[in-house]
Amino acid sequence: MLQLPNITSLNEVEKLEDLGVIIEFTPEEEEIAPDYEEEENKAIADKYDSGNMAAWFCAKVTVTYRDLEGTDYLGCCSYNSFKEFTTTDKDYYMDMINQCINEINRQVQSINFSLQRLWNIRKAKNLLAPYGLHIVSSKVLETI
Repeated sequence: MLQLPNITSLNEVEKLEDLGVIIEFTPEEEEIAPDYEEEENKAIADKYDSGNMAAWFCAKVTVTYRDLEGTDYLGCCSYNSFKEFTTTDKDYYMDMINQCINEINRQVQSINFSLQRLWNIRKAKNLLAPYGLHIVSSKVLETI
């Protein structure tokens, strides 16, 4: 299984989608309230209280590739809109996508290592079989 490439620009998201990658952004309610002592946070709270949910949220990004999934969270986000969060290049959203890709790539490496190990054992068995030799294993090997 091939590993996914990291992106350096949000324009590259389309390339990932061509590989069958699904990227989901979900804004969730932030559990931590902004510190109302600071002037900037009062403005954030006013925007949020007036109905702008993007003024204070927890971002969740999930990347799915085949049966593999990576998820990343970022709390205490404040933007004018969710679109601003998901379209600002070289910002948190892109970093979160790459973090999810890295998690998926770790899973791919593990799968590839296991398959390579099984393949090497199977190959060794086939090389030894004509000579009447066998590999003894205490574990039942899955067929490829």
